[in-house]
Amino acid sequence: MSNYLLPLVQDRMAEQHAGSQAKHLDCIQWIIDTNPRKNPWSAEKIIQVVLGLWFASVHQLAISVVYALEDLSTHPAYVGPLRQEILQHAEPDGSNADLENMPLIDSFLKESARLRPSDSISVRRKALQQYTFSDGTHIAAGDVVCAPMRAMMLDESNSSDSRTFDGFRFVDAGSKSQSKLVDGETKLLLWGLGKRACPGRYYAVHALKLCVIHTLMNYEVEMGSERQRTLNWRSSTVPCSDTNLLFRPVPQ
Repeated sequence: MSNYLLPLVQDRMAEQHAGSQAKHLDCIQWIIDTNPRKNPWSAEKIIQVVLGLWFASVHQLAISVVYALEDLSTHPAYVGPLRQEILQHAEPDGSNADLENMPLIDSFLKESARLRPSDSISVRRKALQQYTFSDGTHIAAGDVVCAPMRAMMLDESNSSDSRTFDGFRFVDAGSKSQSKLVDGETKLLLWGLGKRACPGRYYAVHALKLCVIHTLMNYEVEMGSERQRTLNWRSSTVPCSDTNLLFRPVPQ
């Protein structure tokens, strides 16, 4: 893979050095634009970061799909409204979906992610110099700090009735999204925050919606036999490998 990426990264870095105004809207360009200015990374280092991001993120979409399908199974009252919205903006089988005009789908998936994020912390940062917060908390140079994402999303001051699944929590009375799943927010740090927020979130949300829409319009989903469904590893919570979901074709 690095043999394919190296010429591309070298060309991009040469463009940057020459002051080119060319715009490349992809992950590789994001890494080139944000790499350290005082000690810039080599092309080989940038490729290592790209591959690291790919390997670190490939499981996130799968986890989100599993949790979303489990939520559809345990909250069947949402299936009808979601299918109705899909029929208004897609083909009967869920294809050719206009994803930007589906606030109910977006809200449902955002609520699923809010209650069951794959990690309990977010916005990991290493302090380059010592710092003292207004409450007296002292951070030494070299310390790694992060935000308690899961606790924040379950905090009643951030989300009312925060431990209850409300699939349309992020939709107002006019069926317009109050906030979208891809948005970077201080109260829902699903994607990190600031200029280093996840650059792949648009692709991930797009793929997640397509998976769920296809399933909704073609299958009925039920949970399998009762068993432990998640396991914890460090700060992560992931589905067990033997999690069972049962699929039945939607009656024609």
